[in-house]
Amino acid sequence: MKVFDAELFAIEKAFKLALDQMSFYIKAIWVFSDSQAAIQRIQKSDVNAGQNHVLAIENWTAKIKAKYQVSIHLNWVPGHMNIKDNELADQIAKKETELQKISTEKYVSFSFIKRKIKESALIK
Repeated sequence: MKVFDAELFAIEKAFKLALDQMSFYIKAIWVFSDSQAAIQRIQKSDVNAGQNHVLAIENWTAKIKAKYQVSIHLNWVPGHMNIKDNELADQIAKKETELQKISTEKYVSFSFIKRKIKESALIK
């Protein structure tokens, strides 16, 4: 799994977790990411890298909004600036991407396919 896909995957799981933990007392959901590329990608629904995760994020946020009166925020936080929880999240994400040799997802990202094609062309 590429880092970009891992960032989108983490944001997707954050919104799923938010829905699972929702109550009518919660008025706002805040999700923070240090990946500007992932945040920008979520703002576009076109066919492109990470589309599967973007559609899932849209699905989770739509479910949240349909059931609860809540505002949803996705904000950027600077990476590698000694922000305690962000540094911990980066360490966990890095460990996961290193451990995951084969993607267990049903879908493969465009960026993964593109990289594999380039690698294949360089081998020959």
